[in-house]
Amino acid sequence: MNGFVLKIDGLTPLELGQALKRAGAFPEDEHWYFCWSETDIVLPSLCVDFNEIFAQEWDVLRIFSKFAELRWEKRGKEHILLVLCEDEWRNMLGDEIKITHEESFTVEVSKRILAGKEMKSAGKTVRGKVSYPRQLDYGIDDDPKKVLVADINYYLDSQLMRRFVRYKRLSFSDQKTLIKETKPFENALEVMKGV
Repeated sequence: MNGFVLKIDGLTPLELGQALKRAGAFPEDEHWYFCWSETDIVLPSLCVDFNEIFAQEWDVLRIFSKFAELRWEKRGKEHILLVLCEDEWRNMLGDEIKITHEESFTVEVSKRILAGKEMKSAGKTVRGKVSYPRQLDYGIDDDPKKVLVADINYYLDSQLMRRFVRYKRLSFSDQKTLIKETKPFENALEVMKGV
């Protein structure tokens, strides 16, 4: 499977988000976002309102689903707009999205564990981490007994070096299943064989 990093010009981030939603890339209740700036951070949460998200200027903003990821990132004094997607979605973006640069990568499917484990706070069982100054709320019906993971795709260059991580969705896993699914040591050994 191939992954694509597409640089987009001629649209505001809000317009690009709306265009991707019209194309079917961001189904209702199946797309998430995270962002940060010098003064604020939003953990991965269900994306409800594009207008609210884009009302603040973020240093990094990512909206993602199993189909595509929109990135609005500050680079120097400017922001750039990128779309990351795989084979089947590359051709479904539509004419209103003007691609000014395109790179292709090999895709490796994986998972990433999100921060926080089961802990007690104010008499409730929540997901948290003592070293953080607040409860970790990922905006979904949480089960702190399970491991919260982000399903991701690594985008590998021609030398199989990881260049991008595309987030796809949030899901739960138990510890034993997660270890079997991610196979960290086997994956590392396979990469080392090719070096």
